[in-house]
Amino acid sequence: HNSSPAEPRKMAPTVNQVNQHIKDTRKIYYSALAGFLLTCLCLLCLKWLIFGDESVADILGAPKATPMSHIALTPMSRSGGNPSHIVVRSMVQSKESTQSDIAHMTNFFNKIYVGPLSIGTPPQQFDNVVFDTGSADLWVLAAASNVHADYLSYFVSKASTTYSVLADSAWNIAYGTGSASGVAGTDTVCIAGLCADQQIFAAASNVENMDISQYEPQDGICGFARQEASTLDGDTLMSSLMANAQNSQGKFAFYLSKHADGGSKLILGDDVHDARYYASSQLETFAVNDDIDYEIGGLWSVHLSGIRAHDYALITDARNIDSDTQFISAIFDTGTTYIGVPSSQYHRFMTELTKDRPDCKSESGSSDDVYVCQDVINPTKNLPVIEFMASNVDGESVTMHLDAASYLDDSNELGFMPLPGLNIWILGDSFLKNYYSVYDVKQSQISLAPSTYNDKLLSSLMVTVLIVAIITVSILLLLAIVRYFVTHSQIKYLNQNSLLLNQNQNENGNGNVNQG
Repeated sequence: HNSSPAEPRKMAPTVNQVNQHIKDTRKIYYSALAGFLLTCLCLLCLKWLIFGDESVADILGAPKATPMSHIALTPMSRSGGNPSHIVVRSMVQSKESTQSDIAHMTNFFNKIYVGPLSIGTPPQQFDNVVFDTGSADLWVLAAASNVHADYLSYFVSKASTTYSVLADSAWNIAYGTGSASGVAGTDTVCIAGLCADQQIFAAASNVENMDISQYEPQDGICGFARQEASTLDGDTLMSSLMANAQNSQGKFAFYLSKHADGGSKLILGDDVHDARYYASSQLETFAVNDDIDYEIGGLWSVHLSGIRAHDYALITDARNIDSDTQFISAIFDTGTTYIGVPSSQYHRFMTELTKDRPDCKSESGSSDDVYVCQDVINPTKNLPVIEFMASNVDGESVTMHLDAASYLDDSNELGFMPLPGLNIWILGDSFLKNYYSVYDVKQSQISLAPSTYNDKLLSSLMVTVLIVAIITVSILLLLAIVRYFVTHSQIKYLNQNSLLLNQNQNENGNGNVNQG
């Protein structure tokens, strides 16, 4: 006799329990199906709101120009700041293949734009050269430079069979910030597939206050200002390319990207008017005017007739310009990150610019420093559109607009800086990345048109998020479908077992009655 208690019998689920399980599974299935369809609908609405009637191919392909009014140059506006202003992005150098007459540049955090050129025979490559319209000298780091870093390139004179040092070789240059000095010589210089033999340049052995770092690498500077601005005793690179008929028209253009590492370009020669990069119907041409309040000539300078921001107004006929002359001097400078403001105007200008943004303050507390905004959630809120006014070559008044998302940089700094002791405005990259700029050396003219801007970083980020969302919902839908059919097959099995169980219970009950 076994006195141990019998193990409890495991009861099979009842038909009601199975049916309830089926209902729950069906709810999951229909919920997943509704979520999938709703997600698709949301994606279509989002695509329509952002890109309008553009096809997916158009969105992922080359940007197209947006029609605008004839006179007012209004670059494509964005409703917010850089989506990565609180995320440090990895530096990815442009991997685009070199096309003849085009030098593909790299944008490092909207702080510095650099591009490639080569010097010597055989060619020594320099990938991080600043293409600078604010100066005219060409120089690269010498092998015996005081700047040492493995991410930089250096010119080794002994390695070039065509290098020749000048008799009067001592060279030095001073910039708004920083200076360089070294030895001048000649060699073969190539840029964007165009080459100049016996081109004068300098190998810099001493560089000071250039803020060269891995995040702002700089192998040297290639000046694109006009001949008068050169400190070297010889032709500038552009003058040499014009003389040997490789760029006979003396034209070049810059397309500077926003927030994307790649995409920026220097275009040389007759193909500068490439409508892929700008709104061609909005191209406006301005005459270079050397009559400016600055001691260096040969720069890409114009006269502005006015600048407005909120209640700030600097107008040539309002007698509020701190100068004996009644005009506003401005220089287009791709080698300067921010927009330079005369120190006499800076405090009033920044006060008006930030009057509705108390969180935007000077970094050091001084009114003569760069301003930083603390609101990283809505960084462009209540910051005004700035208007720069000038007359084109036809005498028409042109207004160029700069929205807050354009002059607010990735670190939430406002893209303006004071220029102590100067009475000129420097329109640096904060301005020029919004406009495709064409420079005509022969005609002494500058042409501007709003860049056809397609933020590849934002587009690729959005596309990635959408793809992940679609894949996630699709997986959930697939799992729900599988679960539904698996459970449906289990119903038949459980129903059959339930019938057999009931039949066995009935037979056992009848047997017990007979024994009794």
